[in-house]
Amino acid sequence: MTTRDARLSAVDTLDDVAAQLHAWRAAAGSPSYTEIARRVGVLRAARGPASHAPGRVTVYDSFATGRKRLDVDLVTDIAQVLDIDGDELARWRVRCARAQDGRSRNDVFVVRRGVPDRQMPFVGRAAELEACVSAARPVVIEGMAGIGKSCLARQAMADLHAAGHLEDVVVVALSARSGDSPSWSAISESLLRTLLPDAPVPSGPHERARRLADLLTSRRTGLVLDDVTDPDQVLPLLGAGPRTPVLLTTRQSLGLPGVVGVLLSPWTSGETATLLREVADDARVDADPGSADRIEELVGGLPLAVSLAASRVRDRPDWSLADHVDALEARISARHLDIPVEASIALSYNALPPGPRRTLRFLAAQPCLEISFDSVAVLLGVTPRTARADLAALDRAGCLLGGPTPGRVLLHALVRTFALARTWEEDPPSARDEAISRFADEMVRRTQDAARMLYPGSLPAAEGPGAHEDPPAAARWLDSELDALVQLAFASERSRPRVTTDLSLALSRHFDGKGRSTLALGLHQAAVRAANLTEDPVVQAFAELAVGQSALRLGLPETAGHLLRAQELGRLGGAARPVYAASNALAILAANNGDLREAQARFHEALVLAREDGMTEAIPLLTDNIAVILRRLGDLDGALDHHREALADARSRDDLGAVATSLTNMSEVLLLTGDADGAEAAAREGIDVSRALGDSTMHGYGLANLANALARRGQLDDAVELQREALEYARAHEITALEPAALVNLGEHLEGLDTDAAGRAFDEGLEIATRLDLSFERSRGLHGLARLAAGAGDPDRARSLLRDALAVLGAEADGPEARSIRDALSSLTEDPGADAPG
Repeated sequence: MTTRDARLSAVDTLDDVAAQLHAWRAAAGSPSYTEIARRVGVLRAARGPASHAPGRVTVYDSFATGRKRLDVDLVTDIAQVLDIDGDELARWRVRCARAQDGRSRNDVFVVRRGVPDRQMPFVGRAAELEACVSAARPVVIEGMAGIGKSCLARQAMADLHAAGHLEDVVVVALSARSGDSPSWSAISESLLRTLLPDAPVPSGPHERARRLADLLTSRRTGLVLDDVTDPDQVLPLLGAGPRTPVLLTTRQSLGLPGVVGVLLSPWTSGETATLLREVADDARVDADPGSADRIEELVGGLPLAVSLAASRVRDRPDWSLADHVDALEARISARHLDIPVEASIALSYNALPPGPRRTLRFLAAQPCLEISFDSVAVLLGVTPRTARADLAALDRAGCLLGGPTPGRVLLHALVRTFALARTWEEDPPSARDEAISRFADEMVRRTQDAARMLYPGSLPAAEGPGAHEDPPAAARWLDSELDALVQLAFASERSRPRVTTDLSLALSRHFDGKGRSTLALGLHQAAVRAANLTEDPVVQAFAELAVGQSALRLGLPETAGHLLRAQELGRLGGAARPVYAASNALAILAANNGDLREAQARFHEALVLAREDGMTEAIPLLTDNIAVILRRLGDLDGALDHHREALADARSRDDLGAVATSLTNMSEVLLLTGDADGAEAAAREGIDVSRALGDSTMHGYGLANLANALARRGQLDDAVELQREALEYARAHEITALEPAALVNLGEHLEGLDTDAAGRAFDEGLEIATRLDLSFERSRGLHGLARLAAGAGDPDRARSLLRDALAVLGAEADGPEARSIRDALSSLTEDPGADAPG
């Protein structure tokens, strides 16, 4: 509220009017009363001959205290010639009219009698409407501004009247403007005079309540008290036990006793679409469903905003839906809401104390969709207790939405737009920027501490106590904050580039285990752009490395380019870690492409560089990667030795991520050596560790390997079910390389159960592996199809598929898969009559 707003809010009496006129006269240079009278005369003459000029004495009397009456038109004109105009002049006239009526500003409200009319179709809210019409007690309808509380109350009363349960309805609009809080005395007097114009009004509040309850019952009249802001406004009536329908609406949580509560939430997209179609015409919506969907997104299910948008579409038939989308987006971007929406939200906002108002503005200014209660305290620079008190006030005022996760704060999009406009008017930019920087720095610190605890060696050590109690707590925090961290990183790209690059680096290993590679790629690409602003080659190297690693998981062709740039920039900046980490990723790329010797050389190069750099924490994963290549090359004993070495090293460092990786990969080798018991045990332990760590990638691979172990034991039905679970898990968590592997595994399990289903699994796995250029899974898919062809009596197709599978692996390949393919080829003898003339 501005200083002028506060000054006008204090104008309640005729003496207040006089005092304000004196203040404005002084501010205008103290013109004489004669001069003021002359100016008013000129002003009125411009309006036309019907207006008359006041005399000097009349003007003088307007400035006098102790008056009994007031000429509202005159004091309005005096204010205008003293340079008061626009909204302030309009508010002045309202204040003067109230003072002339001799009523407190808190006792101005409207009472309407009769069944309410509806200007818009009533949509949705079936359960809430039933609760209102069937309740045997008074009903309190709660919800944020513009959520449709009044519409629901009016519809309920209209339905009760139509069903013959009511003969009349009285609606009391209690809060026509900001700050109004009419007393029960004023409300009850107006209601009694409306229902019994000539009868005396009882003096006591409880006597009035009993009289009103009796009248409502005897006349079968329903009562709506719209926009109750204080329990004292209705407690006497509730105590009188009214026996006819009484509906209260409120933007606040009032804690009233003996009532039925109905809480309204924003509409679903289906309800929004229904109103848009009913008001704006089905044909227009069907002609451009994309724009209709975008309108739904922009209004956020707020019924008031939906109604206004639908009316605008109806009333402007020459506009396309795309035009309406552009206009709505522009208004929201400019923080310009529809006047009724803004006025509705302003009612809640202006009734708040200064602390919660500031909290709402800063919540709107920070870049994350939702943040935790603890982060709110950091953002505001206050104690958690103060932050929770402010949030409680905002929740009671209906300014917060219930987020999908308990303990987090979410604003409706239009409330956020409103509050963001207010922060530019009410908060110093330096204070707002300081708050966002404080919040961003703390989020970065907590993310880095979590990464250090979960992934030893992933970041340099830090001084002082960490932000998390133990690895499980760190994992839970990262999981709960991951989306907010990504949003913060994107928003900080240009204004706070180090926030973006620091978050990209800290989250890189976490994304390795979480999948969600497309999201990770976008984050790291933003980090590359931010790093370029820093002109620091080491920061640029880590950003390029992260992009290359994400591109590798997605099978993108630009993978090698980013990894080679990371090595170049790392060498330029004297940083070894991005150099050997890029070598490790290039090795994986080579293995995916079937160049196992190149992969082996790259892995050894990375291992040597890590040891030279003293980064012993990286050695378990690098050792395990070498084991994977040895397994592909057919050296199962060497692979098993390396897996066990990596596992022991990881356990000694308490590196749970490396432990989960080594166990999961080792289970595959154990299965190839014929140790099904050991393979199952390793897979199960790997699943347990990855679940505790929150490592989605290893959890998915663990499920797939456990299914393979069960299949080896002959438990095919269990294996099929578990492999399908692994497949769905891979898709849900965007573990790109696991999807074709799980499909080929599934095909192998189904070969003896359902050959058609097995063929479909092999075909789909082969298609995805080909698209991602995963040579190992391509060869496995081709081999599986070859087995099916041979079983179906088609040796020619089987031989062709086997040759393709061997070509994919390479002529020098000598791993278990290559040997199995060669054995299959040699077992398929040529048909002697195949080439004989007919």
